[in-house]
Amino acid sequence: MTRSGRELARVLRTLATFAAIFSIIWLGLYELQNAFPYFQTGSDVIFQVKLRRERMPHLFTKPDAIGVLFFGNSKALSGFEPDLFDAAMEAAGRRTESYNLGLPGYNLFVDRLEEILAAGNIPKYIIVTVPWAPDEGSFSVFHFVRHDSQVIDELFPFRHLPRDLMLSALSALNIGDARNSYANNRNIANRMLADRGFYSVHDTWNFPSGTLPIDFHDSRDRPHQVFQRWTDTRASEFKRMLRLLEQYNLNCLMVPLPNRVGQMAPPPSINAHLAAELAPYPQIKLLGPDYILYENRYFADQAHLNPDGARLYTRYIADLVAPALH
Repeated sequence: MTRSGRELARVLRTLATFAAIFSIIWLGLYELQNAFPYFQTGSDVIFQVKLRRERMPHLFTKPDAIGVLFFGNSKALSGFEPDLFDAAMEAAGRRTESYNLGLPGYNLFVDRLEEILAAGNIPKYIIVTVPWAPDEGSFSVFHFVRHDSQVIDELFPFRHLPRDLMLSALSALNIGDARNSYANNRNIANRMLADRGFYSVHDTWNFPSGTLPIDFHDSRDRPHQVFQRWTDTRASEFKRMLRLLEQYNLNCLMVPLPNRVGQMAPPPSINAHLAAELAPYPQIKLLGPDYILYENRYFADQAHLNPDGARLYTRYIADLVAPALH
């Protein structure tokens, strides 16, 4: 064997050894997280459990009901109550089976929708509060993966495990026992699943009562500024969504988000630019303004509705979408 051949063989053996060690470590961490899925922060528990559940078949159990999936971030997670929505729709003469698929700190939904549909969970309507993601610019050797944080989460689902174990240990100092912390997170997940994805979120550190003070103001509030949702129907994310809507005969309803009075100025009754952008696509309907404003007493913290606010918002959404469901 030539010198170059021996050098190549040595490099290949080194790479094979590295790959074997990496695989063992990866599998060990993956199995550790699977064995103890509730040694995470509460938001991560909600995030991971919800992702796993929505990818499983048989999400819908009522064959005679209209399937409805409600997407959004933590505002949706803590604002939309499927049981209340279905009861309101039943009273309006439309039998629905709805699920809250809001995720904390996460706005993307098209990739998730694709996996949900591939698992055989076919709704008739999806309701979105946040538009599909815009294109992130041209691909390059420095940024060749779109939604790279999502890819990293898929490749290394355990990447926060050391942090979560540390936080669980610190939490146990307040709760009294690490097993209690683990059980508490398990109860959070079970309660969220029983409520079909709804979970009441609030900042327990700054607002322990779970109700926002009536005179609360945030330095980021812009009470004289109207904020508008913006989207681009040329974006690849939109085109992917449109293909899914056509392939599975789905309809998309875009509804308002809840915000605080004083957080921003009252919006126009309809976003004229967005309505014009979506006009050529009958599968997508824009309903209502970009957002609605509720008083502080309906919020648990500066961003999330409390239970009273969630009931108010859910009834509003039911009244808004009822005429569009058939």
